[in-house]
Amino acid sequence: MPMIIFHTGFVDVISIFTSCFRRLNRDLGLTPDYQQIVILATILSGAAFVAHMLGNIFITTNRYSTLCLVQKYDKYWKRKNVWILITIQYVIASASFLHTLGAKLVYDQYADGTFCYVSLEKSFDLANRSIYVAVCTIYGIVSINLNIRLLLEWHRLSQLGTISRHSRQEKGLVLYTMSVFVSSALMCAQQLTRAFAVFTDNKSLNMWATLQTSSSTG
Repeated sequence: MPMIIFHTGFVDVISIFTSCFRRLNRDLGLTPDYQQIVILATILSGAAFVAHMLGNIFITTNRYSTLCLVQKYDKYWKRKNVWILITIQYVIASASFLHTLGAKLVYDQYADGTFCYVSLEKSFDLANRSIYVAVCTIYGIVSINLNIRLLLEWHRLSQLGTISRHSRQEKGLVLYTMSVFVSSALMCAQQLTRAFAVFTDNKSLNMWATLQTSSSTG
């Protein structure tokens, strides 16, 4: 569990740095000479988002196992299995946006010669938004299902008075899981808004959603 939290936090740091660069790219009006760096930042940002969501699914599954699969918890969450999950997390995240390497960027050029980065070319932007939608959908379905079961089981055990002597720690971890779900749901809402904007070619909504996703954009 601590290793999954650590690696999920690590990809969040990557996401923050890449998003800061991409925000600066817009604000400073960097020229197309920097487009390879922008593409790399786009790939890293997207991969970090996927890794973050996968990590949160693993964290939720871990908490679910603690209460609902007590007898099998130690079997499922051996160190070896945890490292396998972390490897899967990185492999899937890394592969998700590699196709973006072949993308071209769209810029607006103003009368004074300055540039403003708009987006990836349409086909790549649509492909990337589709990936975000798929990841958000999977995360939502899995997390809502597990969290509801987790809360119901916690309530049932509380009523029976069978919560372990470590109940304060367990309660803290359950609350942490819920807070992770809420923050991730907000991230998904932002990404789904941006996907809707791209699919409907709503540039003003796309720009607004992009500015809102300062730590999770792709």
